[in-house]
Parts: sequence; C-alpha cells; structure tokens
Amino acid sequence: MRAAAEVMAALDEASAEIQRVSTKLSNLSIALYEAQVDDQGEIHMGLALRYEQALDEALIGIWTTTMASGSKMPAADLRDAMARQAMKVTDLPLFLEYRNKLQEIEAMKVWIASQKAAISANQSVLRGERE
Repeated sequence: MRAAAEVMAALDEASAEIQRVSTKLSNLSIALYEAQVDDQGEIHMGLALRYEQALDEALIGIWTTTMASGSKMPAADLRDAMARQAMKVTDLPLFLEYRNKLQEIEAMKVWIASQKAAISANQSVLRGERE
C-alpha cells in the first residue's frame, strides 16, 4: 500500500497537470473562434471561423448549382457531406487543420476526464489510509 505522502504528492501533481492542460484547452478553444481587426482594417479570423466560412461558401455553391439546373435540392445531411467534400478539394489544408484541432480538443477532454478519475481513486486510497 502506498504511503499517504506519496498519494498526496500524486494528487498535487495530477491537479497541477489538469490545470495546465485545462488552460491549454481553453486557449485553443478561444483561438479557434477568435477574430481581430488589425490597424489596416484587415480581419483575421480564427481557424473555426475560416472553416465555417468555407463550408458556407460550399453550401451556397451547392444551392446555386442546384437552382441553376432546376434540380431538387439534396437533403440537408447530403448537402453537408457534399460541402465537406468540396472543401477537401478546394482547401484540404484548412479542412485537415480544423479536423486536427477538433481531435486535439477531444483528446485533451478525454485526458482530463481520465486524470479526474485517477485523482478520485487516489483520494479514495487516502481516505482509506485515514480510517
């Protein structure tokens, strides 16, 4: 059985690491949707805003093409898939960067959840030591 001091040290270390990753997660999430206007009046959009803009442009392109041909508009889920596919063709780096950032965010959330479970387990051990 581990000593109480060792468990306390593990708890402190895990808590500090969760704080570090949570800060990184928060900063990444903010940066994705951040937009700024520079001194020359140029707008600089975060990755998610650029992705959404490109997706909207692809959806508008689908609508324009469909209306011009007189065809029936595809179902919403099919339009979304078509728009994402069009983005892969027109701006694959943007598409991949956006998907990678979403994966990074999800991985951080999973890691934080696993660390919380480890902290809870260590707290249980510590409570058992005190009883």
